[in-house]
Amino acid sequence: MDVGARVTDPLVREHARLESLLDRAVAALGEGDERERARAWGELESELLAHMDAEERLLLPLFHRVSPRGAAIVGQEHRHIRARLAEVGASIAAGRPDRALARAFAAELRAHARSEERLLYRWAEVDLGPAERESVLVAWPLPRHG
Repeated sequence: MDVGARVTDPLVREHARLESLLDRAVAALGEGDERERARAWGELESELLAHMDAEERLLLPLFHRVSPRGAAIVGQEHRHIRARLAEVGASIAAGRPDRALARAFAAELRAHARSEERLLYRWAEVDLGPAERESVLVAWPLPRHG
């Protein structure tokens, strides 16, 4: 493990990958059949939840030491994202996908990602020591799907 590696590079790449899954899932609500909608949204949900779980397990406890308020804000945003993700998922499961809600969720998720990159990821890049960087990089989960 290269402990000099930028700890945020894989995290920013993962944000981009999640955004791509988000685009596909939202597009499937307008174009896909019922199975494709459920598959695309399910993949987004699985990957996004794993990503937030990893941030909460690996980064937020460290961030909390220097910025309890910042860590609380990220945690609050994650709870909101989980609730909105479930809300859109429920509309898909009911056979009435709420495209407007999905588009609003997409905008919120994109804004959260940019905020997280400016706040949490910038802090990680500047303040994590070599051992903490290695710990985060080694423990970060690989994507579940391609």
